[in-house]
Amino acid sequence: HILSGALGCSLSGFSFETLRLTVLFWSAVSLVSTWFLVRQVGATLGLRVLTVLLIAINPLFFSLSNSFMTDITGLALSTFAVLEFANFFRTKLQLHWWLALLALVLSVLTRQAMLVTGLGFAITYIAFNKRSFKNFAVAFSPLLISGVAFVMWQFFIERTFGPVFGVVADAQYFKQCLMGFPLI
Repeated sequence: HILSGALGCSLSGFSFETLRLTVLFWSAVSLVSTWFLVRQVGATLGLRVLTVLLIAINPLFFSLSNSFMTDITGLALSTFAVLEFANFFRTKLQLHWWLALLALVLSVLTRQAMLVTGLGFAITYIAFNKRSFKNFAVAFSPLLISGVAFVMWQFFIERTFGPVFGVVADAQYFKQCLMGFPLI
C-alpha cells in the first residue's frame, strides 16, 4: 500500500489527489478481478455487470476508494489472489498458484485479516482433492507462507523502529505512556 502510494507520488509529486488516485487504481483492480471471478463461475453478462455495480456503489467501498487507507488495497490484492487460486483450480498451472501466493502475501502484509483468504483456499483445496501429503502441502502452504511473512514483517518493524510500531509492547511501555500523559 505504501509502496504503491510512493510510486504514484514519484511519478506526479506528492499530493492527496495522487494518493487518492492510487487507491482508485486498486479499486479498479478489485472490480476487474471480481468481474473475471464471476465470469469464471459462469455468470451471464447481466449478472457480472450487476455484481460489479453493486460492489462499486456500496457506500463503504465507494468512500474507502476515495481515501488513502489500506482496506481497498487489501481487498484488491485478496480478490486477485482468489481469482488466481480459481485459475489454479481450473488449469493446474503453477504460474497461477505463484501469482495467487504473491497477491496473498501482499494482501496479508497490507491487511492482516486477509489471512482468511489463504484459509479459504486451504479448506477448498482439501475439500475438492484427494487427501494426500502433497495436496495438504499445496493447500496450506499459502496460508503458512503468508503468516510467516506477516510475523517476519512485524519482527522487522519492531527491531527497526522499536516497540511503538511493533505488535508486542510490554506493560511497562504502556505505563510510561500513561504516566507521561498530562491528564493522569
